[in-house]
Amino acid sequence: MRAFFTSRDPLRWVIIGAIISLLIGAVLPPLFENRSRPLALDIRNATATAHADARMLDVANAAGGEEAARPGNPERPGCSTAPAPLRCYQVTATAQLRHEYATSPDAEDDSLANLDSTMRVVVGGQDVARIEEHSLLNRESTYPARGENNSQSVAVGDLDPQAAGEGSAREGLRFFFPSATEQRSYPYYDPMTGSADPIDFVRTEKVDGVPAYVFYQKVSGINLAETVGLALELGEGGGNPALRQSPGGPRAAAPARIFYSDKELAEFGYRRDEIVAVDPWYAVDRTFWVEPTTGIVLNVEEKVYSYLAADKEQAETMAQRPWSEERTLFASTFNWDEESRDKALAEVGNTVTGTKVMSVLSWLGKGVAIVLLATAGWMLVRRRNASTDGLTAEAVAADARPESVR
Repeated sequence: MRAFFTSRDPLRWVIIGAIISLLIGAVLPPLFENRSRPLALDIRNATATAHADARMLDVANAAGGEEAARPGNPERPGCSTAPAPLRCYQVTATAQLRHEYATSPDAEDDSLANLDSTMRVVVGGQDVARIEEHSLLNRESTYPARGENNSQSVAVGDLDPQAAGEGSAREGLRFFFPSATEQRSYPYYDPMTGSADPIDFVRTEKVDGVPAYVFYQKVSGINLAETVGLALELGEGGGNPALRQSPGGPRAAAPARIFYSDKELAEFGYRRDEIVAVDPWYAVDRTFWVEPTTGIVLNVEEKVYSYLAADKEQAETMAQRPWSEERTLFASTFNWDEESRDKALAEVGNTVTGTKVMSVLSWLGKGVAIVLLATAGWMLVRRRNASTDGLTAEAVAADARPESVR
């Protein structure tokens, strides 16, 4: 066999070429996939929603200073005398939801990544709510790592932030879906609820020509006094509403006419001057568009609704109806702006292009290897046949020689 593999032997180079092609086709694509699949350790990203109309409680006009005794928006019907119904403090403003998040290496385990994020609700250039989070994520699945590695703080307006879940365990996805996203439900974490609830696959769509999986989640009946310590504070007789953060503090109580319209008083069975205690509640409908190969989120729509209700049953009823003109604290529909969508599409384009190149390279490498191995086999068979024919010819010639010559 050594004779077949001399340095100038073409068969040798055909076999070497087949081995190299096989390595390129079988090894490089998995290496690329293994490198691109885990969550990167140097992500620095920011997303923002388009400016949207928001219905909200005008707390700044309702409390403080010399105007503390004024009824809100006195020009409105039924709002000229104090204490005015809560609807008198309802205003429409322009709001925006902004997220900033970054990943960094974990000092002890390279399969984990730190995630630090800030979410802000901005109205008129001012933060009306701010949530800061820290999580330790599994880079492969993008789920939080096991253990008490997570924390968050929630601040509303100028109130001091309330720490929640300091050094606690957490479940659910947040900003990222796993690569090779599946058509199924995933747990999704919402800092306002403090829990992970299912976000369900509902359909496929295209976002600017890119195939995407669409996921939907609806959450309602969340008592914000219990999850983030938010409460409403009222002045004498139920006027001058203000928000405060005091976990376990007293509930806001006032005559029912402060919170409810005449129609609602009849529906819920309250007398006008009956004292009713209420809490802030929270509901949200959110839709995510996710590129399934990479798990990158392409777009988000969130319908956020915070409002006052006396109990969970009433809160669930309100969540199914249009936004209340009587007890809304904040309500708006947020959609990513064009810049945020374009950044996500560009990131997907780079990753998907690399994946497609590797797929073609894998197919070509394996195909070339098969052709070269087949060629090597054919060359080897030809050589063996030529060698056998040569030996046979020598034997025939030997048999043909006279016995005296042998």
